[in-house]
Amino acid sequence: NYEAHTENTFPYQIDSRLMSLFGALWTLGSFKYLAEAGSDGVTYFETVGERGIMQGDFDSRWPDEFPSVKKMLFPVCSAFKYLLSNKHFKVIKCESSNPLKIDALILSERENTRIILMNFTDVQQNVCIKGYSGTFTLKQLNDETFKDAVSDANWIGNTKKIQVSPTENIPLRPFSVSFVEKLLNFSDIYNM
Repeated sequence: NYEAHTENTFPYQIDSRLMSLFGALWTLGSFKYLAEAGSDGVTYFETVGERGIMQGDFDSRWPDEFPSVKKMLFPVCSAFKYLLSNKHFKVIKCESSNPLKIDALILSERENTRIILMNFTDVQQNVCIKGYSGTFTLKQLNDETFKDAVSDANWIGNTKKIQVSPTENIPLRPFSVSFVEKLLNFSDIYNM
């Protein structure tokens, strides 16, 4: 049984985690396993509102339970924008040494590879990507970049890229999504 929604009660179908970094992480993790299993298509959320990927033209009707504001883009919007900008890439199956803490989604087009690293925990995780040489760029959607990501539709293209080496531990901030790019070959992702 559930309480019927009235004009003044918060609907049970709305989950405030959707507007959080965890919402983006859950969605990307779900997408990874569905795509690796061979799904041809998936449907997730509404476009606008408390069940969408952005708030839209009005503040939340339930600011105590769902504290979003007019025009706010939820972090999952950046995740979808990144996936759509690489939609011609093929999903490559990969395994994490500890998928309850960190996981990865690998997208590949010939030698061109994109890796989306996901830290599902509330503490920093260090990740090593085995089998790569050289340097690559990393963009992180995390607590430090959250404010920019939810207010800038072009955040994913405008955010600062960090140069990192795969031979070193890559620090992933708590509840973060990291976008890794370079002309690379596939390898496993290991939690250190």
